[in-house]
Amino acid sequence: MKRKAILFAIAFACAVMSGHLFASKASSAPATNNKVMLNYTWYMDEDMTIANGAYSDVSTELNRLRFLYPANIFTTSPQGNTHGYEWGYYPSAPVPIIFSDKN
Repeated sequence: MKRKAILFAIAFACAVMSGHLFASKASSAPATNNKVMLNYTWYMDEDMTIANGAYSDVSTELNRLRFLYPANIFTTSPQGNTHGYEWGYYPSAPVPIIFSDKN
């Protein structure tokens, strides 16, 4: 019984100390920006065979399209009557899709 109590006390002390150590590291760590800006190669088709010549991150490509075609909608999420307009490629990253009402 005494052995179980000692093991429990050791386990409890380790749990408390490890939690305190991780908390102190997290609070002393400098603030970092977790936003990753990836430059994608943009394609006009879903099979990624027709490149449109742009090589930029998603927000820059959205701004470029909005500047070129101000009367159309460009977004990263499907809305209303929008359809896939451009697909981005970057190795080992998810494929971003820009949706638009432009044909």
